[in-house]
Amino acid sequence: MLAVVSWQCDCGMNVKAMYETDGLTRIRCPAEFCKITHPVDGKITELWIKDDSKGWRERQFSDLIVQ
Repeated sequence: MLAVVSWQCDCGMNVKAMYETDGLTRIRCPAEFCKITHPVDGKITELWIKDDSKGWRERQFSDLIVQ
């Protein structure tokens, strides 16, 4: 089953992820200067970041996954 979760990082970045509801993924904030990680209760399939001027835009996330 697919689900969507969104959050605002402590640095202010707004993130939204679609995920399959099995497992756990730890993902680093997409802001280059931020090192905070966020747990997602499943395997991420898509990720978006919010750009205030353009709204939500898709972001490649494989480089953000923390092992």
